[in-house]
Amino acid sequence: MIDKKEIFIFDFDNTIIESLPLCFSCFRIVFEKYKNIKMSDSDIESLFGGSEEDIIRSHVEEKYADEAVELFYILYENLHDHFIVQNKVFENITLLLKKLNYKGKRLAVFTGKGRKSIQISMKKLELEKYFNYIVSDDDVANSKPDSEGILKILDHYNATPSDAIFFGDSDADIISAKKANVLAVGVNWYKTRKFTISPDIISKNPLDIIYSCC
Repeated sequence: MIDKKEIFIFDFDNTIIESLPLCFSCFRIVFEKYKNIKMSDSDIESLFGGSEEDIIRSHVEEKYADEAVELFYILYENLHDHFIVQNKVFENITLLLKKLNYKGKRLAVFTGKGRKSIQISMKKLELEKYFNYIVSDDDVANSKPDSEGILKILDHYNATPSDAIFFGDSDADIISAKKANVLAVGVNWYKTRKFTISPDIISKNPLDIIYSCC
């Protein structure tokens, strides 16, 4: 099933890299400074839906919004190396990406991150070489769980849903894939998460995918 797919689309946060702790820390500092509140990880995660800039502009007074957005991205870049650990899981994911490239598969990312943060992470981790096309939240009118980003990728490759497979770690990812009629793989590569929307496949290790198609 998987080996027949030609287009492999990946979510980014907690799918390709374990980046949520970094995101939580940056948001926490920004909201404490500009809203004078301390937020837990779950408080912050409840705001997700849209890019980092969209989230900040929706919750910070307009007169502080530009400054708050700028601070977020400064923090994201400066704290990146501290939070993002290139551990065994990441090594296995990069091995998967290499194998897929070798097989001639076309790799893309559809992420809820903004364009600036995905560019920072891609550059720091030297991941640009693996992906042919990236769709960030800034590139769509409708955020996940809408399927616009996946459909945009299919259109870019002049492909049909049956050509593609999507990997993600959240319900929003699975819903996006199902709305696009694309095979949905729920990943528990970094952290085990319970899906309320059943993926077509659940993968606990990126090596599973290598054994299936490479």
